[in-house]
Amino acid sequence: MSQMVIAQRYVKALLRLAEKANKIEKVGEGLDAIADALATTPALQDFLAGTKASLKAKEETMGELMAKAGADDLAQTFVRFVTAKRRGLLLEAMRDAYHRMANEKLGIAEVDVTVASDLDGKQSQELSGKLETMTGKKVKLNVKVDPAILGGMVTKIGSTVRDGSLRHHLQTIRHSIVEG
Repeated sequence: MSQMVIAQRYVKALLRLAEKANKIEKVGEGLDAIADALATTPALQDFLAGTKASLKAKEETMGELMAKAGADDLAQTFVRFVTAKRRGLLLEAMRDAYHRMANEKLGIAEVDVTVASDLDGKQSQELSGKLETMTGKKVKLNVKVDPAILGGMVTKIGSTVRDGSLRHHLQTIRHSIVEG
């Protein structure tokens, strides 16, 4: 069974519990804290993957990390459970799956926007408003600055990409001239 399928099974159960407790966002924050710690600490990954430390030591370490991060009790319990099931290295995939499923449940569309220069607050609000109207959902913007697009923007909502960059338009013109 693929690791993503395993991660999704755990996350579905966690999301149901978080929804019943009305803690969807809080649990997500806790998962962010532990997944970020895993991503930035190779020694922690090695510790979880290794066979030298006991399972109890791994559970305690993960519990301490979650407590230091101020994670919600439900998130702490989940991380200890996942660690006990020897799935601690899947926490990053679980975090991503959790946010994707939670956003869907909360009616939030996560939109990746690439722009040539950083957006100010007003531009960001206007863009969010237009995207909310277009999608019919609340929008969470992830803005990336890439001067190589020259101008305009590239938006990605789910699997739909709209490339309105100046670089794309210039490439289209160049291609039409070359093709004749």
